[in-house]
Amino acid sequence: MSVLLPQTRVYEGPDTTYIVHPTENVRILAVCTDGRHPGLLNYKIALERLGYRYTILGVGQKWGGWIWRTKQYLEELEKMSDDQLIVLSDATDVLFIEPPALLVKKFLEMKSCIVIGAERGLTTGKYKYDLSARRLMRESYKLREPDRSYRFPNGGLIMGYRIPLIRLLYANRESEDDQAGLVELYNEDQSWFTLDTNCKLFGNLVQRAPFFDEDLEVAEASWWSIVWDVTNINTSTTNNTTNKKLRLVNIETGGNPSVLHFAGGNWTWYNKLGPLIIGPIHQAIYPSGTEAVKQVVKQPWTSSLVWIISGPVQYKKS
Repeated sequence: MSVLLPQTRVYEGPDTTYIVHPTENVRILAVCTDGRHPGLLNYKIALERLGYRYTILGVGQKWGGWIWRTKQYLEELEKMSDDQLIVLSDATDVLFIEPPALLVKKFLEMKSCIVIGAERGLTTGKYKYDLSARRLMRESYKLREPDRSYRFPNGGLIMGYRIPLIRLLYANRESEDDQAGLVELYNEDQSWFTLDTNCKLFGNLVQRAPFFDEDLEVAEASWWSIVWDVTNINTSTTNNTTNKKLRLVNIETGGNPSVLHFAGGNWTWYNKLGPLIIGPIHQAIYPSGTEAVKQVVKQPWTSSLVWIISGPVQYKKS
C-alpha cells in the first residue's frame, strides 16, 4: 500500500497510476552534436540567466537520427531519480523566456504526467509526402480538437516525470521520425500525454510550410503578439529604472508560453525575438548552402516560382 504525501495528486497514465509531487526540481535535457553552434550558445545563455539546470547530450558525436536521439534520452533518464521533472528539448532553435518556478507552476496546473507542445501543421515523417495519410490523420485530430488550431504534437518540447517519459520514449523508440511516432501514439490513445493546445507552456513557431494544403500556408507571426511586462526596479527621483520582459501571447488561445521553439528553421522570427529575450549577446542564425535551398522549398508555391525565375535567395549578415 502506497502512502500519498501531503499536497500530492494522483493521475492516470497509459498503463499505471503515477504519483505527481509538486516540485521545482526540473532539469532540461537536450541533444546537440555541434558544441559551437550559435543556436546552442544562445540556448545555454537563455537557460543560465533564468537559473535552469541542464544537460547537453551528444556533443562531439556524429548525429545518428531520431532513433539515436531517443536512445540518448533514455540512457540519461535511467540515471535520474523517479520524482525528477524533466524537459526534453530541442537546442539550436529553442529559447526559454520564463524561470523554472513559473514553468513548473503551469505544468502542475495542467494535471498531467507528460505535456507536449502542439503545432498547427502535420508535416512530419511520412505525412510530409503521403497526402492521403496526412488527410486521414488531420481529420482524426480535428474531430478531437475542433476548436483548436494547435492540435498536433511537436517532439521538440516535452515535459514530464521520469517514469512516464521512459515509458513514452520506449514505446516510441523504433520511430525513424520521433514526432510522427508521437502523432500516431496519441491518435491511438490520448492517455499517453496531454497536448498543450493552448500554448500555455510551449510556443511552436513553425516555419512557413510546404503548399500541400491551406492549413499549412500560414505565416506563424500572424498568430502571435509581442507584449512587454515592465517592472520598476528603482523608483527614486534620481534613479528611476525599469526591467522589461518579453512575453509572446497567442492571439487565438491567449496562451503566453514559457519556452519558444522556432521549428523548421524559422530563423526570421528567431533572429527577431532572440535579442529581445537575451539581449545583444544573442547570435543570429543565417542559413547558407543547402540550408538556404531548404528554406526556399518551405516557402509557398508562388515564392518558389519567384525563386526559380530570379535565382536563389542570398542570406547575408547585416
